[in-house]
Amino acid sequence: MPPRPREPDTVRLFVYGTLMSGEVSAALLTGRRDGFGARRLGPATTAEPFVLWRVGWYPAMTPPRPGAAGAAGCAVHGEVFEVERAVLPALDAYEDAPRLYQRRTITLQDGSAAEAYLWAQPVPTEWTPIDGGDWRAVADRYADLPDDPW
Repeated sequence: MPPRPREPDTVRLFVYGTLMSGEVSAALLTGRRDGFGARRLGPATTAEPFVLWRVGWYPAMTPPRPGAAGAAGCAVHGEVFEVERAVLPALDAYEDAPRLYQRRTITLQDGSAAEAYLWAQPVPTEWTPIDGGDWRAVADRYADLPDDPW
C-alpha cells in the first residue's frame, strides 16, 4: 500500500469578527510572541450563505435557519489567514471548540477551501443577525466590550 500523503503544515483559516486585522483580538492571531503567528492572506467572502449573529462584542456564524426571521443567510465577509497546523488546538481552546464553536471546512467565493469556526449551540432568541454579513459594518460593535475580555 502506498504511503498516505502528508498533511500540509499550515491551514487556511477564515475569520469574520474580532480576529480580523485591526479588530480587538487581531494580535492574538498574528502576534509572534504571545499569539498564533498567523499570516494574513487577504480579504475573503464565503461562497455559501451563512448567518452572522451579533453576540455582544463579538459575532458568531451559523448555517442559514430556514423560516427564522432574518436568518436566511448571505455571504459573510472576512479575511483568510495561513495558520500553522500545530496552533489549531490553541485556537480551538480560544474559541471554546467544540463546546461553543466547531471548526469546519467552508468554501470561499474564489472556490478555495478554508477552515472557519461556526457556532455549535442553539441560537438564543435575543441575538440579532447582522445585515450583509459584515462585522465591520456594525458601528457600535464594541459597546459591550468588557474591561478585560481575555
